[in-house]
Amino acid sequence: AVQPVLRFVRESYGQAITIQRAAAMAGYEKTRFCQLFKQAVGISFHRYLTSYRMESARSLLQETSLPITSIADLVGISQPKTFSRLFR
Repeated sequence: AVQPVLRFVRESYGQAITIQRAAAMAGYEKTRFCQLFKQAVGISFHRYLTSYRMESARSLLQETSLPITSIADLVGISQPKTFSRLFR
């Protein structure tokens, strides 16, 4: 049930992604989805999404000369302060 959600995160991590949207995509209500996701992946959905975004940001920082604010936007984090805190 989580495979379509993992694919969606890989393809759309730069967009706003909510747990409710991911749960609906998997066909579960939010609480059950969170339980199933953690059982299947080993971490919470929010932590997975944040980790995926930060790994993508790390790659962009290494491979491009884009400013940090642009990279933050590209990976779906609109606030530079939030991006900086998460990236640390």
